[in-house]
Amino acid sequence: MAKFNPGQSGNPKGRARGSKNKITALREELEESLPEVFEKLIASAKRGSHRHVKLVLERTLPPLRPQDTAIKLRLRGSLEDKAQTIVNAVSGGRITLDEGNKLMELLTSQAKILETHELAERLEAIEQMLTNERN
Repeated sequence: MAKFNPGQSGNPKGRARGSKNKITALREELEESLPEVFEKLIASAKRGSHRHVKLVLERTLPPLRPQDTAIKLRLRGSLEDKAQTIVNAVSGGRITLDEGNKLMELLTSQAKILETHELAERLEAIEQMLTNERN
């Protein structure tokens, strides 16, 4: 196996300027015939080809995604109280399970924020005590 010096190419001439690889050439050829291909595909779909109808729809319409809606739910009290309110709303059919899960995720995030804040306050108090003891 030949070794090359640093900075020296194994193919000093490289690819000729303007030359195209096989994939690029194939894509360009396909691009030229796309209008005709789509016409035939759509015509076949109009004649009832379920496979072609599906293909046309998949390629032209984005998939529908669930839309979030505003939820009117009074969340009061402790985090445990809020969580229980959400569970009751799901089990009572006032909100969907997916909506309940999203609300629980929000509560979890809120709990982490509160926990971090409490730990920071406690650490600050400990640091203050240590500073006072040194003085």
